[in-house]
Amino acid sequence: MAKSHLTTVIYIYGRPYFSDDDRTLYFALTRPEHDLLTSFGHLHVQIYFIHQLGYFKAKQLFFTFAFDEVADDCCLTGNLALRRFW
Repeated sequence: MAKSHLTTVIYIYGRPYFSDDDRTLYFALTRPEHDLLTSFGHLHVQIYFIHQLGYFKAKQLFFTFAFDEVADDCCLTGNLALRRFW
């Protein structure tokens, strides 16, 4: 597969890489999304939910990832999940 073709495939089907503005946009939760978030009892599940939801909003795809692969996004999503405790 040619490098340019591979780059195109990754761009279309790969996990999105968000800027700070993108994170604010795609990880924002509506009231129903927030209500669903609070139904998950574990913080890591809540953070994973926010990630999957934000990535789906951006690409209409779901992704498999480890938290260390999305560390930049975890700063914001962790704060969003923790807000329910305060």
